[in-house]
Amino acid sequence: MDPKLISPAAARNIPPILKALEPLVQSLETSQKGPLRALEVASGPGQHLIAFAQTFPNVTWTPSEVNEENIASGLTNIEPPLLIDASSSRAEWKISDASMDLIVNVNMVHISPWSASQGLFAASGNILRPNGLLSNLDFDASLKSSNNHILVYQKK
Repeated sequence: MDPKLISPAAARNIPPILKALEPLVQSLETSQKGPLRALEVASGPGQHLIAFAQTFPNVTWTPSEVNEENIASGLTNIEPPLLIDASSSRAEWKISDASMDLIVNVNMVHISPWSASQGLFAASGNILRPNGLLSNLDFDASLKSSNNHILVYQKK
């Protein structure tokens, strides 16, 4: 990762994000069959993603971003990044239906147009496997308090 892209704020948020994700990953390890796959929407330079991959090595992580960015981690459980504009139609997302157990979003909903949030929620229903989870951390609230806020949607 380019040192110029490292954010002190992102580094400070990693521990509470991991704390919030841990029970979700544990739940998926119990409920899902086979290897776990996760998509991070709006990965940016990959600072959070690298921490996810190091903490949860049993999950194969796929980063995504609206702009072409190179996420070089050296970790075997991170796939090449996908170009995804969350506000685009589901047909434009280059990812198979029912291919992910977990979708994580940390850096988008609180700063993007409403259409990006709508696209994320609409696509998640197709991309998630049965019992898969969409996790959207309430980033703004977590910055303002010591509580971990997380919105979780589970596909039935």
